[in-house]
Amino acid sequence: MKNLASRLSSETGLLTVIVVILVFMIGALAGMQIAPAGPPALFGAAGSQACDMSPLAVNTPVALVFADPLNLRDGPGMTYNVLATLEMCQPLALMGRTSDSQWVQVLMPDSSLKGWVSASYLQANVWIHSLEITGARRGPAAPETTGGQKGVYVVISEGQAAAFAKGLPANQSVSAVLSPANAAGKGVQVGYGKTDDAGMAIFAFDMPRNWSDGSVVTQGNLLIVVTTSDGSSVSAALTYYSQ
Repeated sequence: MKNLASRLSSETGLLTVIVVILVFMIGALAGMQIAPAGPPALFGAAGSQACDMSPLAVNTPVALVFADPLNLRDGPGMTYNVLATLEMCQPLALMGRTSDSQWVQVLMPDSSLKGWVSASYLQANVWIHSLEITGARRGPAAPETTGGQKGVYVVISEGQAAAFAKGLPANQSVSAVLSPANAAGKGVQVGYGKTDDAGMAIFAFDMPRNWSDGSVVTQGNLLIVVTTSDGSSVSAALTYYSQ
């Protein structure tokens, strides 16, 4: 009985610390818009509730846009020129990807226009990392933001996680992807939404059980990347201890 009481006391103390941390961080980021968490997606989607998914029921690699708007660029990176602005639910043919699977080369249907988009804002019918590598990403210049320190802060407890991102462009569609530190192509989407007027967003999500290739999520070094529809991003490395 004494051991049980001691264990309950220890667990209660840990929960209290976590709650205090969350309250402190939320208070420090007052006014931040909460980005709703979506279920972890196998193929890098930002959600599937708003679009007709029937265009994905084909045998060729295709995807739907899940940002409004999403820039189509002439190269894989935010420093490349914008060729067109894509709308929510726009279907695209998938042509290739960068080696880190962060950018995808696409072709607009009924058009010869080809370009690159951020993979975080696509719902695809194939794994992004299964596509052929057709381009090399060019590192972006530092994005213009509302100022202040950039970064992602993550708290994980009992399989539940909260991520706080700041330093991003304001009022932009935003996506959070979690992956093994040494295998970004296996990442899964854990949240999506929009930054607030200060370029901040909060994500709350369940830790995924599997990576996008079906392998089991185990404890170890992870990487979370939060990216806007324009390609600006912040990231953080973390160590996950599975329960």
